[in-house]
Amino acid sequence: MSELCVLLEVNLRWSPYFWSFLTIVNGKIPGHPPFIVNGHVEVVDGGLYFDGITAFLSTRLVPTNILSDPDMAKEGLAFGIKLRFDETAKEYDTPRYVLDTEALTSGGKTGVSLYVLNGKLIGMIAEIATSSMKWKAEINLIYDKWLYIIVNWKPTSGLFIALDGFPKSSDPKGSPVTGLQPSTINPNFCLGRNVGGAGFYFTKFSLASLVVFKEFLSDSLLYPVYSYYHSN
Repeated sequence: MSELCVLLEVNLRWSPYFWSFLTIVNGKIPGHPPFIVNGHVEVVDGGLYFDGITAFLSTRLVPTNILSDPDMAKEGLAFGIKLRFDETAKEYDTPRYVLDTEALTSGGKTGVSLYVLNGKLIGMIAEIATSSMKWKAEINLIYDKWLYIIVNWKPTSGLFIALDGFPKSSDPKGSPVTGLQPSTINPNFCLGRNVGGAGFYFTKFSLASLVVFKEFLSDSLLYPVYSYYHSN
């Protein structure tokens, strides 16, 4: 077991959920839960390629899952994602989704959204919504190389985005909202497009891995998480 793996096990309260996107088995990405493959998706050059036209992955989360209902994440939540964009992303003038449980899609749901918008100026945007608050942070994108993005959130600390192990952006205070509820759509968790299917919001990119933590990550864990999962 590597020193990085030991460090993470010692400092994390709960085991994370991990998906590798290097293998498709009977039309699914193995994991808990598995993702169903939709459209033109193929394993190419160290990751799963999404064509930006028809490709997305979908699954169903239970209503109490922290990605669908962040109110359940009393210790916060975080996820790390290894992905790569080409310069097509610079032309997106509408939100193009990497990960979505409807935090942005409907405006009336709790959840998490990670999307690209105005790639020339903004790039990657993360939003997290509880029943009473919403947070939003954004970073500039780098193209044609593998990136490791960590989205890190706790209601008492706010929302943070780290790129390749280093903090880049934050929204510590958030904005008040009222009456948001978890999504009731099935599927309610998509990679590569928005939940619900409305609009043309597919994203062209490559995806290597996703890990979800059931807790907020301290600053001292950001670089170890990047180092371990970027290479595994």
